[in-house]
Amino acid sequence: MAKEKKKIVSYTIALIPEDGTESRAFSGITRNKIILVAAGLLVLGSIVTSLLIAFTPLRLLIPGYAQPEYWQQLEQNQRQLDSLSVRVLQLDYYNHKLKLLLGALPESSATQPKTPQKTSLTPQEVGKTVKGYVMKQTPAIQATLLAEPDVMLFAGSLVQGRLSQGFAPERSHYGIDIATAMNEPIGAFADGTVVFADWTNDYGWSVIIQHGGYTTFYKHCSKILVREGEAIRRGQTIALTGNTGLESLGVHLHFELWKNGVPVNPLDYIILN
Repeated sequence: MAKEKKKIVSYTIALIPEDGTESRAFSGITRNKIILVAAGLLVLGSIVTSLLIAFTPLRLLIPGYAQPEYWQQLEQNQRQLDSLSVRVLQLDYYNHKLKLLLGALPESSATQPKTPQKTSLTPQEVGKTVKGYVMKQTPAIQATLLAEPDVMLFAGSLVQGRLSQGFAPERSHYGIDIATAMNEPIGAFADGTVVFADWTNDYGWSVIIQHGGYTTFYKHCSKILVREGEAIRRGQTIALTGNTGLESLGVHLHFELWKNGVPVNPLDYIILN
């Protein structure tokens, strides 16, 4: 007896729109066709997933897939980022210290001179010529010389001019003003290293020189002749006098002398003529 042929069951799928328009029907759908379509979709999905993993960063999300070199590079990048963060903090601290050196001091007793200072010029001192030489032989200076031999370095020409304003820390005037002609040469007060030579809004072209525990400031210049990091010799011309910056009302040199971060009266170190 011949074996009966298995009957293939087919299905028809009809799509009937809700608005009553003409419906569409798909006939001849069999179980084998459904299995074939599902298998095709599965294979296609596998291919797409493989391509995404191979050619996109998604592979890095799979544990154990990323190469050891990647993690080493990631760790190195993190170290560099940490190093840059530390550098930014250092630069921020340096910027803060530089602002303090430029005169933007907080109202704190820690920044005020710890010993009585001469706060204004006497009538005899006004208009006197600045010779710019140190070693004014007062008892206080003599005692300082015995305790700090490096003060002997302070002996050089400063600038040709006449005193116009004295040291007045109570009025935030942390140096002396020397009225001069335009473009007079300014000599370095002592051997040292330039730590700042650039423009500031308030003080115009300015130079700051570090001399060990001492720091000197030269403000309102018309031109700067040195650069940051440069080694300077006593008396070397570092800038020309001018009238630059918002704080300047005439051609002059504003000169400051700081000792261990505290402003001191430059007239204690300069001989007047």
